[in-house]
Amino acid sequence: MYKLIAFDACGTLFDVYSIGQLAEVIYPTKGKRLTELWRDRQIEYTHLITISDPSPTSSQYYLSFWEITARALRYSCMRLGLPPTHV
Repeated sequence: MYKLIAFDACGTLFDVYSIGQLAEVIYPTKGKRLTELWRDRQIEYTHLITISDPSPTSSQYYLSFWEITARALRYSCMRLGLPPTHV
């Protein structure tokens, strides 16, 4: 039998909105909105990937955390009309 402790670090131990300060420097007046939209899309992508695959053993839709994060950022920049030159 396994004994372990699991917890969610993102949003619990880490301030996921701390990037907003840098986003505000790169995209003045739009950094806060970018950060919020980015995080919302990141969560939405993880939910969609999780519920899209009924297989209990593996996922054909699996994407790494970094890939989901990058896709969410690209989407958010596009949605807000921000040039992704810094992405």
